[in-house]
Amino acid sequence: FDCDTKICASNICKGAVLRSHLSQLDADPNEISILYFGDGQNDFCPGLNLNQNHHYFIRKDYSLEKLLRTHIHLHEKLDTNIFYWSNADDILRLIDRKIE
Repeated sequence: FDCDTKICASNICKGAVLRSHLSQLDADPNEISILYFGDGQNDFCPGLNLNQNHHYFIRKDYSLEKLLRTHIHLHEKLDTNIFYWSNADDILRLIDRKIE
């Protein structure tokens, strides 16, 4: 496989996997709500495939959050709703508050 970000693991690009799944939907992926949860650096690439109808949950204090904090130019490439979480209670609270 080939990934333009060079951040993905050597054996898989999760962004390519997400694009493949989205291409198989009967609905327009831009018009449905997608919740993507990530904590590792290899979860950055899928975030690039999300838009303002989607929700990107990034785990606090893990490598994905640290990557985005230290490389602002990568964070600026994301065009989606971003939420930071530490545990399941955080996720439930965010979903109750933000996602209807």
